[in-house]
Amino acid sequence: MSLHAVVVPTFLQTLQGLSGVLAKAEAHCEAKKIPQEALLTARLFPDMFTLTRQVQSASDFAAKTCARLAGVEVPTYPDVEKSFADLKQRVATSSDYVKGFTAKQFEGAETREIVVPA
Repeated sequence: MSLHAVVVPTFLQTLQGLSGVLAKAEAHCEAKKIPQEALLTARLFPDMFTLTRQVQSASDFAAKTCARLAGVEVPTYPDVEKSFADLKQRVATSSDYVKGFTAKQFEGAETREIVVPA
């Protein structure tokens, strides 16, 4: 089994699930008349990222990991999302990016040195 066959479907499933969670959270806010910011800035524990930052990190991780495995330039996305719609768009952008990779681009990735800047 190729690395592409493992990595890409896993990221796509995760991002799809994340998009579903965002849709449910948005619907909950609308139904209960809760400002979106209440959930978008929520933390499950004080040392955790906010929901917004967690979504940004998850979408970045998927896109950047695929880029590094394929040996292509790593994309950057500004962290400007302020609503569920913005976050769902970011997840969709990352999903589309990940879908664009071919198995051929991942050939040799298991032996490629990957450097992640700290």
